[in-house]
Amino acid sequence: MEVTLRVKGMKPGYAYGAHVHQKPCGSDPDAAGGHYQHRQDPVQPSEDPAYVNPENEVWLDFTAGKDGSGTATSRHDWEFRAGEARSVVLHGEQGGAGDRSACVTVPFLPTH
Repeated sequence: MEVTLRVKGMKPGYAYGAHVHQKPCGSDPDAAGGHYQHRQDPVQPSEDPAYVNPENEVWLDFTAGKDGSGTATSRHDWEFRAGEARSVVLHGEQGGAGDRSACVTVPFLPTH
């Protein structure tokens, strides 16, 4: 599976985190739920590095270029479970967490 993020209009030179989340976006920043995890942490919210990592989640961290655009791609040998990956959230810092800056509901479709 491959997920690619392309953005524009961001703060030039700023490093953003971005992850696939479990639920669609809503007016409350927390509406998108937690990060989608291939192997789900039985303890929620998930903070265990055995689960919160770029191999088990879809991390799309990027640094915006001089023109405010950015791109990132994440590749995995697994696919999303149907209906469990619903949005992409931009975070104010790279890595596993950070304030939620923006959210886009995405209709992730099965590849088969």
